Amino acid sequence: MSCLKRYLTKEWNPRFEKNYGIPKHFKDSRYVTYKYLKTMLHKQPAFRNAHNPKMALDNIIQTFEKAEHLFKIALHDKKARGNSVAEMWAICNLQE
Repeated sequence: MSCLKRYLTKEWNPRFEKNYGIPKHFKDSRYVTYKYLKTMLHKQPAFRNAHNPKMALDNIIQTFEKAEHLFKIALHDKKARGNSVAEMWAICNLQE
């Protein structure tokens, strides 16, 4: 949860697009990519010490989807995604 809150409070800079595939309009629209979540969380003990870190990350993402903190952006939603094929979510129902 704190990873998502930090993401929302950070100012966008060109490194977001280069490192995580997040152009400014994604950040302004509160969209977050799988690559960003993976990069930010992989050093956290819950993921670093997990037997299967990818499964642990996927499980937390599913939990946030069920709690309606994340809403998956469909691959066919060209209006929201543009040309991006990255796995991404809109952040919603999150107290900043």
